[in-house]
Amino acid sequence: EQFVTRRSTEQSDLFSLGVILYEMITGTHPFWIPNVQPAQIATAIQYRDPAPPAAVREDVAPELQEMLLKVLEKQPANRYRHATEVRDALKTLMKTLDLETGVLPGEASAVLPAPAPGADEKPGLLDRLFAGKPVKPPKNSIAVLPFQEIEPTHPSRYYGLALADAIATRLARLPAVVVRPPGALFSVANEAIDPIEAGRRLRAETVLAGTFSRAEGHFTLNWQLLEVATKTLRTGGTLDVPSLDLVAVQRQIAEEVFTALRTSDSLSEGGPEHGEAASAGGRSEKNGRLTLPEETSEEYLEARALLTSFSLRATNHQDLEQALTKFAEVVEREAAYAPAHAGLGIAHLQVVRHGFGGLEHLMAAQRHLEHALALDAGHVEAKLYHAYALLWRGEKETARHDLQYLINAHPHDAEVHLGAGVGLLLDGLLDASLRSFGMALRLNPSLAARVYNYRARIHLYQGRLEEARMELNRGLALEPRHALLRTTLGTWLLRSGEIEEAVAALESVVADEPELRLAFPTLATAYLLAGRREEASALITDAMRASAAADCQTAYRLATYYAVLQDRREALHWLRKAIYLGNENYPWFAANPAWAAYRDDEDVKKILAELRRTYDQNHARWQRLFDAQ
Repeated sequence: EQFVTRRSTEQSDLFSLGVILYEMITGTHPFWIPNVQPAQIATAIQYRDPAPPAAVREDVAPELQEMLLKVLEKQPANRYRHATEVRDALKTLMKTLDLETGVLPGEASAVLPAPAPGADEKPGLLDRLFAGKPVKPPKNSIAVLPFQEIEPTHPSRYYGLALADAIATRLARLPAVVVRPPGALFSVANEAIDPIEAGRRLRAETVLAGTFSRAEGHFTLNWQLLEVATKTLRTGGTLDVPSLDLVAVQRQIAEEVFTALRTSDSLSEGGPEHGEAASAGGRSEKNGRLTLPEETSEEYLEARALLTSFSLRATNHQDLEQALTKFAEVVEREAAYAPAHAGLGIAHLQVVRHGFGGLEHLMAAQRHLEHALALDAGHVEAKLYHAYALLWRGEKETARHDLQYLINAHPHDAEVHLGAGVGLLLDGLLDASLRSFGMALRLNPSLAARVYNYRARIHLYQGRLEEARMELNRGLALEPRHALLRTTLGTWLLRSGEIEEAVAALESVVADEPELRLAFPTLATAYLLAGRREEASALITDAMRASAAADCQTAYRLATYYAVLQDRREALHWLRKAIYLGNENYPWFAANPAWAAYRDDEDVKKILAELRRTYDQNHARWQRLFDAQ
């Protein structure tokens, strides 16, 4: 269109971008003709279609080729409409084609074995896009997509996501089924999406999708189970009930999906009996079944949607506070509903882990998670977050055993592998933690922001600044406002000697999330290094110290602040507190340059020597646990 109109538009800019991307990936210009005059190149640009990238480089992934050819369409109307759409397409590629190192989904988990030579060298994004042969979906894998409301009337944008998530949680109780949760498509939770394409990108054999509608005193849900390979309908149905009974809806869909999988002989022998699908609910079967009235079901789904928004999208204290309130209201009305106790416990634990609150929230988290497990001993999410609570209380041996059980029983649960990664990180087993986080990301791409943040921190602990920045760039490309990623960016800037830039980055985090006390010690340390001691001191409030007293990571950050301040007594106090609370990351504690002035301090040397012995013991404990698999 520039040759014809002599004008540039957003679409012509996108075409130019497509030419550059094509060259980056194939090594050739899409319209190059050897040994010709420039005028002939101009003619080729106007009239000749580019060769498909896979014809130039055969290992180009189909998703990448599709994106490239769309941005190089001759007609502007056939290209992406805006640059933001190209950005979103690239984000999707980052999520769905980030293949990682380690075992494939569906194979046995390997958390601790030594990596093969060169395994620590993470491939770049373009390398991962060249995946070679397509990865075969795991057997009995099912992607649960967010349900779409036919005529949206609900105030929560993620209501359909929460409804699908509740059903996915029920299906995940079937050990023979690999569930891709709806959070894997969180960024399009309220948008229409082609289910077959979603299933292909999530590497699933089948897809559960559907729509729902509500009227006063009436709830209808239409669902379909689709075969991805053949693009055919396996089964489906309509639930038409007088009101939304979440427990009944979960149970009926889980039973019918399970029956469809069994009748097609796709479930491996030794899988759960039919009754297990029916019993995987809010109460264990021995306590009888529980139904929820419509108002309570809707409030529970709202609470789940808010908690999901907080966990997956970005840190937002208001979402978490609202989730706490709604879960508490559900628990008050339905004290025997295990998922509500689990949700309330998880929300309290998130308060602790982000520095929003202190010990009282940690105790409340443990209390509600234990109540959920008393009602339903098989509740995977409650058991996982109970292990987190044990980690945060320093009861790590019990937590390790719980994580081992979960990995054995639920090897395809991304959150379980994420939990193992956190446990390994706190024990200082950094390479093993990286592999566990990689597995979590491959099982559920929606965990990307959280995983990239953890991996960036690990690379910082290992002194790999370039790798840490790459992980941060990936995460921030997906969630630019994610508070934890931005806090880690501030830490990276400090390590790189960019003090003023670190102060600016961390100030912006605290401005956006004034209750995120996890960031306070890092900002206070940046202030100290910038010579702003009064501003640093103002951040270390009683509330901030109370948060550190309940969180092992905040405690260590506060210890580092005091080390930079050269307050030996407080630095040692909070270092011991961090270790007591479960942070035994010996490699980082021994290498942290902020503690350089204390390398010859006798008390610090004793603490590190004892921590080194604990580190060796932790390695042996994990090895024994996973050898037992």
